[in-house]
Amino acid sequence: MSEDAARLYVPATRALLRAARNTGDLEVISAHAVTSALAAAMPGADEEELAWAALTTAAQASLELSDDGARRLVLVVDARGATDAGDPDDPTLVRLEFPPAWKRAAAIHADLPDAAPAVRAARQAYATGSPDADRLAEACLDHELGWFGVQELDDLLT
Repeated sequence: MSEDAARLYVPATRALLRAARNTGDLEVISAHAVTSALAAAMPGADEEELAWAALTTAAQASLELSDDGARRLVLVVDARGATDAGDPDDPTLVRLEFPPAWKRAAAIHADLPDAAPAVRAARQAYATGSPDADRLAEACLDHELGWFGVQELDDLLT
């Protein structure tokens, strides 16, 4: 990744988003992004397809976070200091040199209400260590994430 600001996709919980807005900082050390490793894994994919892959990976990662919400949440942040994590199982994973500031948040992606049953089932399966967790998480891919401005955070938290 370059020294320029990168678009980062941060798997989130309601608590993380609330705290970030209140303190001004995101207390995260990793995120997902379009990386050279992702581009190599998806030859021929355009920038939009690569961004969709990074966003989707972040959304699926949010299912494993401790949250009782019925939405996958992903905060989109433009920030510097991200380096490819070199994870062969996840070419979108990046490590952050320092936590990004809330003011760098560009948008929030979140499930719409129709995804609630699938999200709850996947979250519960991960929380209990169910062998069905990955299958249930995959069912969440049938639901597209909506785009929300950061000023809509309060609506997403209710």
